[in-house]
Amino acid sequence: MNYLQMCQRVHDIAGYQGTFNSVDATGYQTVITRAVQDAYEDIQRLRDDWDFLQGERTVSVGPSQNVYTLAELFGTDTIDLAHWKYVIYDYRRLQEMTWDLYNLTNFANWSGEPHSWAWRPYDRALMLSPVKENSNITIYYIKELDELTLNTSEPTLPKRHHQCIIYGALMKVATYLGNVTLFDMYAQLYAQELNQLMREANPPKSITKRPIV
Repeated sequence: MNYLQMCQRVHDIAGYQGTFNSVDATGYQTVITRAVQDAYEDIQRLRDDWDFLQGERTVSVGPSQNVYTLAELFGTDTIDLAHWKYVIYDYRRLQEMTWDLYNLTNFANWSGEPHSWAWRPYDRALMLSPVKENSNITIYYIKELDELTLNTSEPTLPKRHHQCIIYGALMKVATYLGNVTLFDMYAQLYAQELNQLMREANPPKSITKRPIV
């Protein structure tokens, strides 16, 4: 479903009269558009590593510089990096360093293949250990929150879970209306759908147990 269709669905279930024709709404219908937007963003904020929020980008690095701003990495494309995950070169993950450790490391005799990296806190620029020749690296990152702005805007989460946004929006509208029955009904459905989304779109975690001597 797109943004308009979700707003229309919430509008109808909540029992509002009339028609909902555009997300550029006025009056009480702005409550619905904002509820859908907020419900979608709430789901994205719930986890910082949803499958549908992960991105990757292959970039070229060379011996002429060690620091690459996001503008240099993304070029004319929209910069949608929220935070870094890891960096890959030649099918292996490069060693991540803290910004402080990077600044304290002497790279005078450190030249060759990409080996280590850090990100600069105040602008999220990529800081790379010196390389001897031009190389391609792939950066993996978490995207910024996706926003619904146009009638035709579609959420990035799997289509079969778009209903979760509707349930979350209905809870917000029910609170606005003071309708406890409506809130309780869709709170239960929201919890069920969110749990299913968590099982399908949340990367699995593994824990290694180490014996304590």
